[in-house]
Amino acid sequence: MNIRSENDFKVKKLTDWGIKKYTLDEHRVDVKIANIWIEAKKSYEDTYDMLAQIIFTAYKVKEHQLLPLYFACFNANKGAIIENYQAQDVFLHSDIDWIQAPSGLDQKTIDRIKFLIKDVREFNNLDDFGKEIARLEKNPDSIKSSIDKNNFLQIYQEWLDAFGNQINIVAFQNKDIILADCYLADLMTDGVKTIAQKLRVLLDGNLSGEYFYKGKINELFAEIKIPDQQKYKNFWSKYNRPPKDEYQEYILQRRDLLIPANIRETKGAYFTPEIWCKVSAENLAEVFGENWQDEYYIWDPACGTGNLGRYLVNQRRVFMSTLDESDINVMDQIPIMPNTTKFQFDFVNDLWLPIEKGGKIPNSLWRVIKEESYKLIIYMNPPYVEATSYKKKSKTGSTQSSIKERMKESLLGKESNELFAQFYFRIYNEIKNCKIASFSKLKNCSGPNFENFRTVFKAKFCGGFLCEANTFDNVVGSFPISFQIWDTETQDDFPKKLAFKVYDPNGKRLQQKIVKNYKNTELINSWFKTTHSDKKTLGYIRHLPGDFQGQRGVYISSKTITRPIKLTELNIFQALIYLAVRIAPKKTWLNDRDQFKKPKVQKNGVYDYETDEKFINNCVVYSLFTKNYTNWQLFLNSDIGLVNNDRDLEVHDILLEGKQFSPQAQDVLNVAKQIYTIYHQNFINPNASWDEIIKELKKSKEQTCLDLFYNLKITLQILELDIMSDSIKYGFLDG
Repeated sequence: MNIRSENDFKVKKLTDWGIKKYTLDEHRVDVKIANIWIEAKKSYEDTYDMLAQIIFTAYKVKEHQLLPLYFACFNANKGAIIENYQAQDVFLHSDIDWIQAPSGLDQKTIDRIKFLIKDVREFNNLDDFGKEIARLEKNPDSIKSSIDKNNFLQIYQEWLDAFGNQINIVAFQNKDIILADCYLADLMTDGVKTIAQKLRVLLDGNLSGEYFYKGKINELFAEIKIPDQQKYKNFWSKYNRPPKDEYQEYILQRRDLLIPANIRETKGAYFTPEIWCKVSAENLAEVFGENWQDEYYIWDPACGTGNLGRYLVNQRRVFMSTLDESDINVMDQIPIMPNTTKFQFDFVNDLWLPIEKGGKIPNSLWRVIKEESYKLIIYMNPPYVEATSYKKKSKTGSTQSSIKERMKESLLGKESNELFAQFYFRIYNEIKNCKIASFSKLKNCSGPNFENFRTVFKAKFCGGFLCEANTFDNVVGSFPISFQIWDTETQDDFPKKLAFKVYDPNGKRLQQKIVKNYKNTELINSWFKTTHSDKKTLGYIRHLPGDFQGQRGVYISSKTITRPIKLTELNIFQALIYLAVRIAPKKTWLNDRDQFKKPKVQKNGVYDYETDEKFINNCVVYSLFTKNYTNWQLFLNSDIGLVNNDRDLEVHDILLEGKQFSPQAQDVLNVAKQIYTIYHQNFINPNASWDEIIKELKKSKEQTCLDLFYNLKITLQILELDIMSDSIKYGFLDG
């Protein structure tokens, strides 16, 4: 065959490998073979680039196509294969920009996927790769597939599409039953009845060969007949049930992966990865001694299906409670930690009473709370759900509780929006002298809205660690999740500095991180805040919370924007300094919650930076040519070869006319001037904004323009190094 095109290349290789039944699709999946989807390139493209592309393709089509058991790729000299579960794991990571086209992924996305897919079978010889593809193709549909931890999610999606979505669970009249419970009842069966008797929903059959689900309502059972009996039987005829014993525990414990996103978000279902269970247990041993599990009692009041307790060995000293009764059923069925005391308890709503007095708290735990609370460790990973944020609408009901009302009465209104803070509040007030070992955001340590909390919470900080939030598969965003250990028996004031260990996603110890907290009057937004003036409005600056998290959303504009501060000749220099010191430093997951501060001030009331004209002008130039969406005209007609008397140069005259600039700032101005000049040589809008100029010239893809954009990027990077150094010097940023 004369191989001229990519399709010719694919066909030649498939023919060589003896593959006869396949489908080619240039627009979606390159090659479909039985239970395998393949990305193929005639060139020598990296295998991970190709795997990332086919995983993205699968993500785009998974709502209306059943995904295969394997994903593969090959190029001119090698190939690679992954199993379906690897792609499913990647799908869970919301920190990935899923809007991109599969064929145009950015390097950050490719690197992220490369990190996430661990079990890649790579073949440096195409003949070996082809033999394995042929072997996988010959697995006939008539052979029943096993169900394991790698494919149970995929099978669940197939189950939903086949008939699961037709099941009306409303008849169970139980808000804690979800469709996934019917699926688990199907999985944990010998083909006739559910063998895991403590599940929320059970499968049963009658003499006529019909199947139905039995769901518990209080102590009674309701029944739902499966709507299409033949479709049901045909579907399950493809699979061996139940899964092997070694997989049953994992599948039941990971019920959280089957929970719909809206329910998961409302209840704050966050499954603690095993690596952080291990590291947190090690940290507790460092603080309380190697015999801590024999010397202390442990209560996890947000245990879910109990995975945080996997490194707890003295089970008789462990208590676990959870919001959902079904979680306890799962733990009992696995069984996980069979000798622990498990009970249903809504920690932020239920009465604080023992069973003997009509409450839910076990009498044995109540005795510890009342008599030996100093020996009780509250070890938990509570929900990270908040009521509102400036990006999202209110999650109605997710943080409404009786504890929230008590916090408001204690003047902790803003803090009460966080569920983890509600857990802290109840523990601190109801269990005097206990120890707290909790995963949470860092808001209680450094967040401006937690200033009152830090005033009333008196305890000894015993240490902890930080890890990246997106290592938790239900957490959105790239920011630090902390594990904090506190001893409330020691009534210390909240520390100004907290030292945390830092770990990478594999549990490798990195550098230490010092987290500092400041009073709101010490933060940057107390220095630059909303002001009103009768002076002419020159534009607006977006004014967001003063940490790195809000960095991307700060910019200047000529148009009215959300959270604006009006710019006039009285505050425009201050505004551009505010913008520059906030956007020059690079945001990372580790500094995401760090706060920008109010600058240092001299005894005479003058800010230190105010005497440094170089720093001020550096900030002005940097801000004008980065996050600038105004229609300000920044160069004179004579500077850019333009003859026009209608341009408004007021801002130029205020900010740039007659000023002395550092060599680094002047370099930026020189490149920007060339960009302006090229634009006005080719376009007719004399009042174009900086943003419009950049967009138009980028469309041209002229080499001269590309070179200038590169030079602009480099000169801005050099300038921002100076700004970051001076930002630390003048107190805007911690060193």
